[in-house]
Amino acid sequence: MLPASFISLAALPVTLNGKLDRKALPSAGKSVEVLRKHVAPRNDTERKLINIWQEVLGIPSISVDDNFFDVGGNSLLAVRLFTRIEKTFHIKLPLATLIEAQTVEQLAGVLSENVRRSWSPLVEMQPKGSRPPFFCVHGASGNVLIYRDLSRHLGPDQPFYGL
Repeated sequence: MLPASFISLAALPVTLNGKLDRKALPSAGKSVEVLRKHVAPRNDTERKLINIWQEVLGIPSISVDDNFFDVGGNSLLAVRLFTRIEKTFHIKLPLATLIEAQTVEQLAGVLSENVRRSWSPLVEMQPKGSRPPFFCVHGASGNVLIYRDLSRHLGPDQPFYGL
């Protein structure tokens, strides 16, 4: 599991006894947001998705090109996200959609498609590469999102599929 945020300190605060002063440490809510390019929503679908992401992730500013996982998302928050998307748009998307569409812009594109997709349980997490394909089957109550980091770690030359 990766931390949702990092706070850089010049030095750790210590008590008079030289021990770490945990009470003096800044909370994650006080961290300075990393400067990044902000792209505003361009249509109603993106605006609605931005609002959902802000609520689910607890982040006040989301750009349409922010990656869900890079701004603190995880598989548990993905379930909340897709529940809210279903309530708002009346479309039930599989969680695996988040592998292919990790930004607001990409998700808006999926939601705006005129033709309904036929969803396959086979998820192309890394379809390109010259090595023999690697297939992972999730547990009975899991989903393929748990293999996201593994597929990235194996590199771009390793085809990786979740089932």
